[in-house]
Formats: sequence, structure tokens, C-alpha cells
Amino acid sequence: MSRPFLSLGSINVDFQFEVSADLSKGGTLPAKSYSQRAGGKGANRALFARRVGCQSLLIGCVGEDHFAEQALQPLRDAGVELAGVSIIAEAATGVSMIAVPDDGAKTILLAPNANRSWNASSLELLQKLLLGAAEHSILTIDFEIGRNAVDLGLKCAKQQCLRVIADGSFGEDVRPEDLPHLFAIAPNVDEAEAITGIAINSENEAMLAAKKLVSGRVGIACIKLSDGGCAFATAQESELIKAPKSEVVDKTGAGDAFTAALAIAILEGKTAREAAVYGVAASTIAVGRKGSQEAYPDRVALDAMAERVRQDRVQTLD
Repeated sequence: MSRPFLSLGSINVDFQFEVSADLSKGGTLPAKSYSQRAGGKGANRALFARRVGCQSLLIGCVGEDHFAEQALQPLRDAGVELAGVSIIAEAATGVSMIAVPDDGAKTILLAPNANRSWNASSLELLQKLLLGAAEHSILTIDFEIGRNAVDLGLKCAKQQCLRVIADGSFGEDVRPEDLPHLFAIAPNVDEAEAITGIAINSENEAMLAAKKLVSGRVGIACIKLSDGGCAFATAQESELIKAPKSEVVDKTGAGDAFTAALAIAILEGKTAREAAVYGVAASTIAVGRKGSQEAYPDRVALDAMAERVRQDRVQTLD
């Protein structure tokens, strides 16, 4: 693929616990298992893209600590280009504590650390890489990084004619003035509520929120639903795209898979609706496996699941 996949966003080490206890009770709770993994939204998107065969460049920040290598080594092994990763000596690498209950619905405690500590040299590198990117490349972005990096990233993307595909996290940090800079956005329900101000308790309300995002001049809005489907809208069309029935093991990283697959489909010239289909396919695969990066499919599996989503859609329309 001639145009690369650029991922600007968070890089973390994930500490993941499988639990059966009720997390709302507080106190000391037993965990069934523990694992330490690489994560972060920007890192997850970059690895997903590489896993399915795209040239992939990660842009972000880590600390000067042993967690940095743990966060980056799986990406390096996968062939993700890490020339855009800056080391921030004054901050620790981002860390997330993830509790995964029996139903797979994760709870995350996140310390952004270096992700929100961009300095002059890291911003200079960001600018250099984006202004040196091929026109019409895809830039994926999340809002878990410093606002100075977000603002510079959007500015450079506009100057270089890059198409920006945004994750919705953190929803409260997405500003109305950001929306016209976005070719597409893929928030979950909570993030969409924070961005649009619409309370979402049904699929119809999710669709209203998606249409409001489009009215804010976003090209494509995909609100990721809890069942794995999405409310999809552009200025010309809208549709509820359902996810195939599948076992939910762990929802960690599924939203990042959605955003990455959506962006890759757009990069490949697929229609907006087809891009949303690929997003749903990616998240459906991801929730069926443990972890985030470890759960991501290769291209054959992604294409096969996208075909399942298409077939289900045709049967629903019939």
C-alpha cells in the first residue's frame, strides 16, 4: 500500500485482571488471573494496521523507564515503525489497570503519564512526520494525548491534506471546533453522549447522535454500540449495522480495532458504509479473544468476518 497508516495516540502498559467479584463493592477483591500486556489506543491501532498488512507508523510518547520497552517491543516485533515515538524523561510511561469480569465488559483505570506530557522536541517530531507524509494518507488520532499534540496534529493534517479518523476517547476532550477537521469519528456510546450532549439509551438515540456529529461537519460518524454494532451516518445515508452473534470473552481493545479497520477501509478506497462494516467485523473478532493486541486478526480473518457482517445485513434488509 503506497499511502501509510499513521497513528497518533496513547501508548501504555496494560495490567489486566480477570475477576468474578462485584467491582462496585470496593475493598480487596480476588482476581482469577493476571497478565501484563502492551496497550494504548494509538499503539493498538498501529499494531492492528500492521497485522492486516498495512505500512504503519506510530507517533506518541513514552517515559524513560522499563515500561516503555514493554509497551513498544510487541509493536517492534510486528513491524510497526516507531520513529515517531518520543521519550519523555520527566514522565512515566502510560499505565492502565484493566479489570475484566465474566461478561467481558472491562473497567479501566488509566494514568496517561507521558501520553499527556508532550514537550517541544516531541511536538517538533510530530510536525516533521505529518508534514512529510504523503497527501491523502490516513491519520488516526485519539484524545488521550496532550491537547498540544492534538491541536498540532489537526493543524498539520489540514495543511498536508491528510484524512483524520478519530477515536472518541476521551469524549469530554473532543471540542466542537475539532469536528470539521475529522473525516470520520468512531466514539462509543458514553463518548458520543459527551461529545453531542444527547443521552443515548436506545439505537434510535445513537443514530440521532451520529447524525448530529455529521451535522457538525464530520464526514462519517460511527457510534460503537455495546453489542458490537454501530450507528453509521454520513450526510447522504444512515444505517444501523449489526454485529454477528459471537461469544464475548474480553472487550479490551475492541473499540481500537473498530477505528483502525474503519480507517484502513477508507485508505483502501472502500465506501463509507463498507468501512463501517469492516469496523464492526474487527471489533467482533477482538471481543472473542483475550487481550487487545493479541486478539487482533490477520487480513484473511478480517475479510471473512466482514463478509459475515454483509450477509447478516442483507438478511436483515430482506
